[in-house]
Amino acid sequence: MMPTRDAAYLVFQSLAQDDGSSKMPQPSTLETNQEAKRKIFQLAVTATVCCTLMVAVIIVYIVLIWTKKTVGYCVSDSCKEHAERLRHTVNASGDPCNDFYAFVCSGWKRDYTTLSVLDKMNQDAKKNEIVELNSDMLHVGGASQLYYQCYEPSKVQAATNVEALLQFMDAVGLIWPVRDANDSLLHPLEVMLYMAAKYDTNFQFHLDVVPSKVIGPILIFRRRYHGVVWENRIKNTMNMEEYATVIRDHMHVLGLKNVQYNASLLRQLETFLIEATRYENSEGDQSWLAISQLDSKTPHIREVQWHELLNRQHSITLQRNWNPKDWVVVEDSLILKNIDELFRAYPDSQILMGTAWIFIQTHLWVAAAKPELMFRDNDREKVQLACLEYVNSLFGLLPSTGYLNRTYPTDEVRGRVYSFVQSLKNEFVSALKSSAWIDRESAEKGERKINNTELNILPSEHFFIPLVRAGLYARFPDISTSAFVDSWLSTAEFYQKLQNHARFYDVYQKRRTFHQEPYAYTYLRNSVDAATAALDPPLFYTGGTLAMKYGGSGVLLAREIAKAIDPLGTTVNEYGENVTWWGQTLSAEYNQRLRCELGQAAGHRVMGIFPWIPALEVSFSAYKVAVQEIQGSGHSVQDLRVRDLEEYSDDQLFFMTHCYALCSKEGSQQECNVPLRHFYPFAEAFGCPLGSPMSANSKCTFFD
Repeated sequence: MMPTRDAAYLVFQSLAQDDGSSKMPQPSTLETNQEAKRKIFQLAVTATVCCTLMVAVIIVYIVLIWTKKTVGYCVSDSCKEHAERLRHTVNASGDPCNDFYAFVCSGWKRDYTTLSVLDKMNQDAKKNEIVELNSDMLHVGGASQLYYQCYEPSKVQAATNVEALLQFMDAVGLIWPVRDANDSLLHPLEVMLYMAAKYDTNFQFHLDVVPSKVIGPILIFRRRYHGVVWENRIKNTMNMEEYATVIRDHMHVLGLKNVQYNASLLRQLETFLIEATRYENSEGDQSWLAISQLDSKTPHIREVQWHELLNRQHSITLQRNWNPKDWVVVEDSLILKNIDELFRAYPDSQILMGTAWIFIQTHLWVAAAKPELMFRDNDREKVQLACLEYVNSLFGLLPSTGYLNRTYPTDEVRGRVYSFVQSLKNEFVSALKSSAWIDRESAEKGERKINNTELNILPSEHFFIPLVRAGLYARFPDISTSAFVDSWLSTAEFYQKLQNHARFYDVYQKRRTFHQEPYAYTYLRNSVDAATAALDPPLFYTGGTLAMKYGGSGVLLAREIAKAIDPLGTTVNEYGENVTWWGQTLSAEYNQRLRCELGQAAGHRVMGIFPWIPALEVSFSAYKVAVQEIQGSGHSVQDLRVRDLEEYSDDQLFFMTHCYALCSKEGSQQECNVPLRHFYPFAEAFGCPLGSPMSANSKCTFFD
């Protein structure tokens, strides 16, 4: 029975009147006092708990109010386009923490079984170029004139073209099939270099001369990829009887009778040369050496020396004499290996015969206005693309002038692109300087190298000024009254001489489309070159969100910049000199991080940390810095989402855009999933628990 209010009062009164003596109260009074104390204590505890809970609720409410992101929505055409792309490919019922690539790319793999996102970008860009060439209905420009001469050739000029082709072959030393290949006075390597240096018509490689800031001009051996003609041939296999018919058809069109040849040998040579220029599975291991070292790399080349032959060609075309100590960059080690193997496997006369046979098949169909020689189905779309290849090899961005002017119409728009690419360099520098494990001297050297990294992304401003652009291309020879072969070869000869021009690197040589990757780093030059399609959707949208830009082009560009400080990049300083300034030999911590293996997808090699992890760390950080800068300028939106993709935060969209760009690319599942498993912001964005397939228990990091 609870004590009454009066009883409690009597207890307090009794206690108050106690004089402090040792006199004990009566038992009934003592029990009443203890019960009262217990109740008071309970009331006090209850009040304290209630107050504490109330304060906690208030604090949580305040925290939620202050930390909740303000969400906004992008409704621009760029965002609508990107949303449509992703909604078509994302498997919303999938678990991003189990297989992120499958989550993002399931729809793409369903619709495009053999075409990657990057392939589709190139395909769309080429279609756009053809539309633009066809819009020049009067064929005023040199690019449209060459395209028209190729795609709609005059039958009247066919004989002239074939004769011009044979005269060219004789001039460069390809005397077969008119004469016996054994009668040639030129060495096969000299023929290759003559064709490459003067006309860029060699089948095995491109040969470029590029400037560098300190070490002087550099000679670059670049891969030559198969064009439309040979891609079509490879897909349409033939038996030996059909192949013999192809040879007879070509000899007939050339007007040659009673030519002695071995069909089996020609096919063997063709197969070797085609296989030697297939780079789909190549590691692309870039290297550099002195010109004098080329001979030791190709020991089976007999009787001639590279240095002498290079000088013989470039002293004429570029008025340049090479020093044996001048540098050569080899874009892929397979280039020299396959050349050496060619000279090991075949005698000189057969190499000349094989080179001539490849050249004839590559170009006779257009010279004679007989596409059926190489396109048995006479597919007009393939003919269009083949003609576009001739145009692009010489006129570069000219067929994309309208597109580029519409996409980057003002200095302000182009300035935002420059700011975007510069922000990635800035963030690399910031990461170097703020990483606790990187010593000050190495960070400063890295900073200088990154700051000196040249980013050749958009064409020079000269291209966007109409009068200046017109002046640049007015230098080309007039081909308005020529037949195709003469137009092509005279323009090719002129183009090769432009390598001495100040605008060759950032105007004439730039292209709309790319082969394997949209961005490419050259170690010795410390430069990143890009096709302009690298800034096309879905990699980049001028009206897109920051998550779209940095998740697409940002990551891919950061991968190439990261090579400036990878194990090979740390052996070349900011001036292009071969000096080891950092890396695994000078830093135990660098070496330890380098040894951290990311893992692998089934059927693939183990991935190392470069360039994947540094690129993710820097591009994501640059994206966050850009967001903070916008918020600091008065914008209240903290989470800018894309309309029709409202369920995904901007951070999630960053990673979705990144992997979408890789859909159906060779090795793309590994390229998407494996690095992200080691990236904390990804796990945080999608709530992937530690140890789940997309969140490794032990993560590899570089800057962090």
